Amino acid sequence: MKKFILSLIYITLIPFAAWTNTVRIGSGGDSQQSEHVPEDLLVDTLRNIQRDAQFLIHSWMWNPANSPLTPELLEKLRQVVINTPINVIGHDACYANGESKDAAAYSTPSNSICVSTWTLKTKLQLDNFKSQVLSLMIHEYSHLIGFNEEQATTLQQQSGFYLAVNGYAKPGSLQTDFGGIAGRADMFRRLSKNKKELYSFVNDYITEYQAKLTTYDGILLTNYPALPPLSDYTGDIFIRLNYMKILADGYRAARADKMAQDQLTRIFGPSKEVTVQAFNDKMFLRIVKNLQRPQDLLPRIDVKNASGEDFAKLVAAIEEMDQKIQMALLNIYAGRNLVRMELTKP
Repeated sequence: MKKFILSLIYITLIPFAAWTNTVRIGSGGDSQQSEHVPEDLLVDTLRNIQRDAQFLIHSWMWNPANSPLTPELLEKLRQVVINTPINVIGHDACYANGESKDAAAYSTPSNSICVSTWTLKTKLQLDNFKSQVLSLMIHEYSHLIGFNEEQATTLQQQSGFYLAVNGYAKPGSLQTDFGGIAGRADMFRRLSKNKKELYSFVNDYITEYQAKLTTYDGILLTNYPALPPLSDYTGDIFIRLNYMKILADGYRAARADKMAQDQLTRIFGPSKEVTVQAFNDKMFLRIVKNLQRPQDLLPRIDVKNASGEDFAKLVAAIEEMDQKIQMALLNIYAGRNLVRMELTKP
């Protein structure tokens, strides 16, 4: 994962402070007055603010050395972002303790956040208004995990600096067509008695799925990963694909068979099964990705006698983890949108 270096040079950085007057969960945030921002641009940004806030939090999760919060607080903040409704109003300010504000967080009767485009659109700088809005929202979200006004304002400023250095939390393009290679486990089982067809099918599967992993990498290996670390199963999947590749290569010729057998002997030793972590540690080329299920057991499969059922078990595990990745991505890109617009008086 690419690491980010936060510059200590604050030249021309826009202050992301909020006015302070502490109440139950803060007195609401404000932004600095500047050039007029068209309301349609502001509204469009707010429609996607839950998603973009998650990308910012993911970035901190993947790079804890550059995170302003502990892993525990980041997860709490992420859950608040996922579950908190946002009310965007375009005909009035938000109110906290009787004072008008650009945004305010409320904990009663249930968690919610108010954002006023009516006041914000005349205060934001056009060249980086998205970063200002996202930083302001992080301020409000933080109140809902217990931050007081001073703590929320500090986090708002830290968010602004981070976005100024690393760019806005723009996600990679999501490939919505997740089909094509799903449901292959049963197909492997049906090929158990046809060795030539089976191993050809294995190689085709590996090639297709490696292309899919490249697609996943495109939205994970960025400044703002589309998933938090705990939802990234690509390392676990890659190890199983490597195991399948060793078996498939060993079937082709006597020399290849000897190399495959030697490699499996080095990995398994006298054991009939090893953990995914142990398998990875003993490979020629270790996978450096995070492993979510390092203690899963991989059985030793004989190169010459591997059956469709043997491959089906590996593929079934891959498909299970792939489905988790897909669901996590869809929940972020196309999940429930809790942003409610009230741009004119009802």
